[in-house]
Amino acid sequence: MYASLLAALSVPALAVARTVVTVPERVCIVEPCANGGDSAPAIIEAFEKCGHNEEPSRGKVVFRNETYNIHSVMNTTGLKNVDVDLNGLLLWDTNIPYWLNHSLPVGYQNQSSAWLFGGENINWDGHGQATLNGSGQVWYTFVNGTNN
Repeated sequence: MYASLLAALSVPALAVARTVVTVPERVCIVEPCANGGDSAPAIIEAFEKCGHNEEPSRGKVVFRNETYNIHSVMNTTGLKNVDVDLNGLLLWDTNIPYWLNHSLPVGYQNQSSAWLFGGENINWDGHGQATLNGSGQVWYTFVNGTNN
């Protein structure tokens, strides 16, 4: 009796298991640039390689638990079906003249940005520790209390 019950329970499980499709994901691990150099090119390259996927495929961009210095603007828009795994720190440079002259326009807000990031079906996990540091204090000091 138990053998036939076990067999009856096993058959539906096998049928379900055959309908699951496993699709390998593309994984890009971003290495920070040595000696405080600009990690932006490596970040852009990782999103170009692993950030554009058609379902059921997904890509993954992984940042190690390290500091990634950002010295140049980044445009990583048009992403699709990608997971971002940020364990470390993204630290923007304090070179205000560069950012003022090279920032990317965000027209509908009448402002600009150092990083345009977007797409569809994106999951971002910072593991409760990741940080995006835009060097805000440098900007607050620069504007000296004036508003936009």
